[in-house]
Amino acid sequence: MWALWRARIQDTCNGCHNDCCNFFRISSMDDLVLQALQKWPQVPAVRGWLKLDPRGRWLIRQPADAATAGVATPHRQARFAPITNLQMIAFINRNYVVESRAPALIAPNPATDPKPWQAYFQNGPQRVYVNYALGPYVWRLDTEPTTGTQRLLAHTGQVGTSILACWLDAARHVWIETELGTGTLSDQDLATWSAHLDCAAPDWLEELLTATGPLTELAGAAPIAWLFNQQRYPVSLRLQGGR
Repeated sequence: MWALWRARIQDTCNGCHNDCCNFFRISSMDDLVLQALQKWPQVPAVRGWLKLDPRGRWLIRQPADAATAGVATPHRQARFAPITNLQMIAFINRNYVVESRAPALIAPNPATDPKPWQAYFQNGPQRVYVNYALGPYVWRLDTEPTTGTQRLLAHTGQVGTSILACWLDAARHVWIETELGTGTLSDQDLATWSAHLDCAAPDWLEELLTATGPLTELAGAAPIAWLFNQQRYPVSLRLQGGR
């Protein structure tokens, strides 16, 4: 695995000796990814090596401990650690692809389709499927440096310019659908997001957001709107299917 790509550690890691640098065989030029796909179209894909956590951090599976290297350990839980090399993170972000297997605006049934999106990182000729924690994108509330306006920034660095839908699931995750795709708001921005909600029943809204346990529709329900850049976006509740 990864034999087709040779890492240029001296050029990309600046002395970093993390496990991630030993695992990924990266190229600094994205057009080489397309060339590699054309040259080696049959390289098998891999699964179980790359994760996206709820805060948009890339996690890579760690090598087996020296004592268990090469020994089958079916009950051993794989260890993952954050990728910290900035150039490597940027390379993954630029070559990250999300494919939808169902209409994103329709909440899927988690019993039959718990992962309605297929996400992968194209590492040269090899497709690396991503195990995402919640959704395939993680959003941050960011400020545009020149205009000072708010914007939605994906974990990949892309900006979501059109908000198509926003909803809360039973676990109080904030889901946002844009032209880029579907994802959840990082918990680091939940306080900012909730401070810009408008509801005719503020007591009900406060209980909705602060109550413990699984979220249920409470008495006194009222429409909720998210005020973002002087526009109002309806916030719905999806308490069955979640997404």
